[in-house]
Amino acid sequence: MTITDLKLAQWLCSQHQLSLSGYRAAKAFATQQSLDLASALILSGCLSVESIGNALSHATGTLYENPTHVSIPPKLLELIPFQYQIKADLLPIRYYRRGGHLRLQICISNPFDTERLDEVAFITNSPIDPLVTPLFFIREAVAQNRLKVDITSQGKSKKLSEEAFPEIARLISAADIDFIRQVSAAVALTPQDLSELVALVTSIYRQQPNPPQGEQMH
Repeated sequence: MTITDLKLAQWLCSQHQLSLSGYRAAKAFATQQSLDLASALILSGCLSVESIGNALSHATGTLYENPTHVSIPPKLLELIPFQYQIKADLLPIRYYRRGGHLRLQICISNPFDTERLDEVAFITNSPIDPLVTPLFFIREAVAQNRLKVDITSQGKSKKLSEEAFPEIARLISAADIDFIRQVSAAVALTPQDLSELVALVTSIYRQQPNPPQGEQMH
């Protein structure tokens, strides 16, 4: 359990949005699926995405962001190596100016992980501002954006680079990767086609975990 998990559980219980049995079920599911508490609560149907976003923001004192709804420029994604994004479960979102200085916002499930934030600051040579995000959405967005970068970076052929498949396969199923490879190699995808394809794959991926059953909240 991370500091964010503990603060989230405490806040939800204080607001009577989560029962003890619901917390235990979500915690067990999070452990089983290697997720954070916020992701487990969403995937188990215990709380809505909107409720979790509000709770995370209040519990951590950090702004909430869902990166699956953000269009991230490829150049920004390349600031942090893809392998590191997977290893650290984080994603660069945008640069913004504060107090006359340019700062980088990143999505991360535990904004209290100062060691990780320091590493990202070193890699990007930028001051970092964390945005709290359920881990599941970070992994979905990392896969989604890597697919976009790989397809569009190959020019007119729109063919995915082979070295990208093993990393993306860790995030979505091998069958889906094979499907994307075949489609992207066979047709010239327009930006709208690509967006719809990636959305389809990630929606399938989102449905894969089996949430815990039983009482979840009062």
